[in-house]
Amino acid sequence: MLLLSLGVLSASLVGTILRAILIIIIVTGVWFELQNPGLGFPSVVAAVAAVLYFASLYVNGLVAYWEIAIFVVGLVLLFLEIIVTPGFGILGVLGIICVVAGLTFSMVDNSISLEWGNMSLGDFDEALIIVVLSILAGVGICVWLTSKIGKGKSSFRKMALEATQKQEEGFIGVPISELHACVGKSGEAATILRPGGKVSVGGRIYDAVAMNGYVNEGESICVVRTEAGQLYVTKA
Repeated sequence: MLLLSLGVLSASLVGTILRAILIIIIVTGVWFELQNPGLGFPSVVAAVAAVLYFASLYVNGLVAYWEIAIFVVGLVLLFLEIIVTPGFGILGVLGIICVVAGLTFSMVDNSISLEWGNMSLGDFDEALIIVVLSILAGVGICVWLTSKIGKGKSSFRKMALEATQKQEEGFIGVPISELHACVGKSGEAATILRPGGKVSVGGRIYDAVAMNGYVNEGESICVVRTEAGQLYVTKA
């Protein structure tokens, strides 16, 4: 009897550790994908980890389709926050809440997930603690990896862009005063802004960021402000 209890406890502990590792991988993949938007290796790794996470719980009869849907909606909201509405606002907050809720409820047995009156604190709190600690660990690892990129002689150095933009090769810096002079002026999008791209103001091309959604090439824009060497524009 004792051996059986130890076996069940060991299996439960291993399962918890594996789920925590998968959550960390999901967070790491999403983090680096948001740093460089576009379907790439980080998003593939995060997607595989998410499939393994929910598949294992589905086999054990813990996860329901609505819990997976909440998680997916959370990821979509986070990507919309970064790509469509630069900054961090209501979409980002709702995205984090949905992701945490989806991961947490998926660990709670379906027979009590929707029966709030019968759910004890232990049914939900243990899953929530595991998810929150795993996400924090994932964020910590991401911050550490980001700080290592481009430094030292490790393999992380190869991930950094070290090329120097020399003036004799055609790279010319734009004076800050010239950028400030563009504020309030109108122009047009020289490329698609989603949200970053190029705009033409007074016959000159500048780096720009669309403040609200996308701006198609050729559409009229108005310069609202300048920051960090680039213009922030809206549709005219």
